[in-house]
Amino acid sequence: MLKEIIKVEFYKFYKKKYLVSLLCLNLLPLLYGMGAYFKWKIVLIGAKLDLITFATSMWSFTVMLTIPLILLLFIAATTLGGEINEGQMLLEVTRIKHKKNLIVGKALAILLMCMLFYITNIICSICTYIVFLSRTNKGYSSIFVTHNYNLESILVSIASLLFIFFLLMTTFYLSINSGVIVATLSGMGVYLLCMLLAYIPGSSAFIPGYFTVVANYKFTLSRVIFQYVELEFLCSGLIFLTVKQFEKKEY
Repeated sequence: MLKEIIKVEFYKFYKKKYLVSLLCLNLLPLLYGMGAYFKWKIVLIGAKLDLITFATSMWSFTVMLTIPLILLLFIAATTLGGEINEGQMLLEVTRIKHKKNLIVGKALAILLMCMLFYITNIICSICTYIVFLSRTNKGYSSIFVTHNYNLESILVSIASLLFIFFLLMTTFYLSINSGVIVATLSGMGVYLLCMLLAYIPGSSAFIPGYFTVVANYKFTLSRVIFQYVELEFLCSGLIFLTVKQFEKKEY
């Protein structure tokens, strides 16, 4: 049942051009690599980058632009809240036995779409590095060059992805009663709130998204593991709350 629901949701993403829009945003690493190769003045790279550093940096750069994040939050809100407001949810509920399966399926579809966005971003960055950056003085001709900090970059990149999962599930939950626009703005509000809470001395390491919202974060393996566990727990909890809230609605 969940597999079928996820397929239906991905078909909706495709029909509404969400997938195409996200894939287009993943061309940013390509533009950046071309800029370095053709020496565009608007593209500045201060240090020589290896493949892993470039790929993870491009992911961080994409997230920092906020436009991809806003689009992802909007998709999360419209997947549930939008269909409730449009009355389409009534048709979907009548086709399944349990409301729980519908909500879990939609939530998984959103998370898988975000993961697809992440993977295609990394792939685009890798291809860009091989074709363009490796042929400049800002890259290495051998793509197998690595450094001690590469593992840190990868773990922080995954932590950033999990933080976006958390924001998506927060928006998904809020969209039940607040509508698409309010839920999307609220999701961004949670992101800004985490940034503000990160300034509280002694508590920043416990804030969801520590490695994303804190510019001068201090990397330790224990902090990474804590962030992984915390964000996965929050995402699971939000899906559970969404199911309970949705089951209270009468259709």
